[in-house]
Amino acid sequence: EIFFAPRQLHPTALQPSPCHKMNILSYTGSAMAIVWTTMRKRERKKVERLMNVQKRQKKMIGLKAKLYHKQRHA
Repeated sequence: EIFFAPRQLHPTALQPSPCHKMNILSYTGSAMAIVWTTMRKRERKKVERLMNVQKRQKKMIGLKAKLYHKQRHA
């Protein structure tokens, strides 16, 4: 099973290049996939848990902001 690492970990993948953008993207993607698969399972779990927590926090912040605005404009 191949896990694709989140793009945040790879700044070069996000840099735009006019001519062969897709090539670079797919290359860095596969490179990251290789790194990702060689990571120990425990490490991978740790990273995944971290990402999940971050996602949850982002969601919470978004919800709080929404609520705040709703109250402001009630």
